Amino acid sequence: MTFRDINFISHPNIQNLRIQTTQKILPQNITKFIQSSLQLNDIILNKNDKIFYSFINECNVYELYIINSKDRNTQIEYNIFMSSSYDESISYEIYICNNYFVVNKNNSFYFAKENKNYEIEDILNYVEFNYKIKMNNVKIITLKRLEEYKKYYLKNNTFEEMKFINLNKSNAFNYYIFYLISLFVIISFVLMQNENKPQKNIINIVKVNKAKNIIDDLLKQVNKYNIKLSNITYDKYYKVSLKSKSKNNIYSFLQAYKNKVEIISVYEIKKTTYLDIKIDN
Repeated sequence: MTFRDINFISHPNIQNLRIQTTQKILPQNITKFIQSSLQLNDIILNKNDKIFYSFINECNVYELYIINSKDRNTQIEYNIFMSSSYDESISYEIYICNNYFVVNKNNSFYFAKENKNYEIEDILNYVEFNYKIKMNNVKIITLKRLEEYKKYYLKNNTFEEMKFINLNKSNAFNYYIFYLISLFVIISFVLMQNENKPQKNIINIVKVNKAKNIIDDLLKQVNKYNIKLSNITYDKYYKVSLKSKSKNNIYSFLQAYKNKVEIISVYEIKKTTYLDIKIDN
């Protein structure tokens, strides 16, 4: 395989977003989490944009990478850095290039960041302070050395198709619209039938009222703790997204409401705390 067979994406063509969280997001919620993070940062995806991510366990940080490619055989330049004589006792390695650096963990890509011509010591201090990682091994990559890594990658690695997050598969909003339409149809049908058979349809009306009471009660609590409601979706259960500039407001709300909700995720972006909860109806 040659470089003609692979659409290699270099660093200048990769958009990076760092997201601080309080814990790792559940797999079933990661797509929604990424989608919300992009919206909060005013990032609009184009038709051929693809997203991959890494979670940094040491500091509860998600690093998102956005590339634009319509080719199936797409690979990122960050993945070429693998040691030919890797020592298992070395957990972390850093490869410092001209305009970016890559951190590997156990000889596999972990994350990459831009290098604005910083000194080596500054980069190492940055990684240790922001990612809680003290580097074991440092490698300086010149342009010539970079080409050697590319050749080594092609010669010694079986190319695997990269796995990207497909946000088009996130149908939570569509489910919610479908739910609202269905609810409207059901209520209309119940009201029409209720003129002649009021007792037969009383259970349906109770369910509708119960659903309304759940949301009304939630809104009262949200307003009480000065929290903003950012989104509500429905697919077998209510999923509610909240946000507040005050972390204490979020925690106070959870303390008062903990027996009525299930926490999906809590995370912070730009000094704003976000909370996703599940409410069974």
